[in-house]
Amino acid sequence: MKKSLLRLIVLFVIAISTSFVANAQFTVTIRPTAPVIVRPFAPSARHLWVDGEWMWRGGRYQYVNGYWTMPPRYNTVWIPGHWKNSRRGWIWKQGHWRR
Repeated sequence: MKKSLLRLIVLFVIAISTSFVANAQFTVTIRPTAPVIVRPFAPSARHLWVDGEWMWRGGRYQYVNGYWTMPPRYNTVWIPGHWKNSRRGWIWKQGHWRR
């Protein structure tokens, strides 16, 4: 019984800590500029282009190239990520799919 309770507590702590990391927002004082990327040809007419994103890695934002992909569902569109200015600096808002 004690082992089960201890495991449950450990899993709960891990779940809570990972949810905070997933929602963390990192600010920078100078907004980075995206590199110029030449978009390759689409593999098919059904593919959509997902713009490049900024990911927080190693204590700084790193640019991840865009790519062609199939939408997850019919009639969905990709909403590109963007920089948002806050009192503390610039924050990257990730792109997402929307119906």
